[in-house]
Formats: sequence, structure tokens, C-alpha cells
Amino acid sequence: MSVLNQQSQKSLRQVVIGKEEISSDATWVCTLPNEFDFIDLYFSGLTPATDNTALFLRVRDYGATSTESGASDYAWAYSSQLAATGAVDLSDASDSEIQLALAVGSTTTESCTGHVRIMDFADQAISGNVAKLTTVKFNTTVINATPGYVDYTGSGWRLAAERSDQVELLFASGDIESGTVVVVGNRVV
Repeated sequence: MSVLNQQSQKSLRQVVIGKEEISSDATWVCTLPNEFDFIDLYFSGLTPATDNTALFLRVRDYGATSTESGASDYAWAYSSQLAATGAVDLSDASDSEIQLALAVGSTTTESCTGHVRIMDFADQAISGNVAKLTTVKFNTTVINATPGYVDYTGSGWRLAAERSDQVELLFASGDIESGTVVVVGNRVV
């Protein structure tokens, strides 16, 4: 059993990398600075141009020209809590993206808010100096006329052990009509 002593304690340094207002963009893309151990995305008010569509996340492998979107590039699982009907679990072991939420509405009173933590994306990650499966943990909340308020808690990962250098948020159909994303880098020092 390992016991931490006072000399081995470290601290967490957080740096706000940026904040962006999204308006009528097909996707939102962010470069992942590899000097951080993990990256947090905080988003609010994400609204699609198309009603009742899913919110997805994809990553780009280091050196690739586009995000990975093959039919078996990702796996994900989540538990959702619907205000009206209770819990629903959903997963996919072989998908073209990580599903963060379903049925995001497009009216001014509907949107998706959430937090995504991206881990093991670069050689400098906490896990060591080798490529790992890029992994995400997420909590998202959808406010929609039907089915109403839905809370999602889940995780997903890239099915190939590759370094990732970009992350992309997109809806299953239509543009991201509006929303705000804040990116925070975290480093254990």
C-alpha cells in the first residue's frame, strides 16, 4: 500500500485557455495544448439549429487532417435521469463519435449545458509518456420541451491508443446555433 507523505504532495495548476461564443458554426474545434495533464471543457447554452438532435464529441489523432469519425472509432456509455420518467442507461461499444446528450432542442428556452474532462490525450499525460486511449468523463444537462429536463453522466474513449491534438463538439444534424465554451488546462505540479 502506498502512503503519500508531505514531501510527495503536489498541487494542481489550472489555466483558462480561452472562452468562445459560438454562433451559427457547423462544429466547435479546439486544439489541445499538450503541456496539460487533462483539459476541462465547460459549455452553456449550446443550442442546435435543428430541433431534437444529439450532441457529439470527437477527437483528432496527432498529425491527422480531420477528426476521427470512422464507424468504430469510439465507445461510450452514460446514465441519464429524465425528470418525468426516471433513469435510462445507454451505450455503444463501436461508434463514430462519443454521444454526450440526446434530444437537444432549438428554441430559445431549450439548450445543453455541461462539463467534459479530457484525459490521456498527449504523451505528457499523467499516465506516462506513451500514447493512451483518449478518455472523456462528462456531465451534461438538456432542457427541452419534450422530454423536459434530462441529466447525463457518462464516459467515452477513443478505441485506438493515439495521441490526440484536437477536440470537436458537433450536433448530429445542423449547426451549433449558439452557445459558450470555456476551456481550462490542468497540470499537476
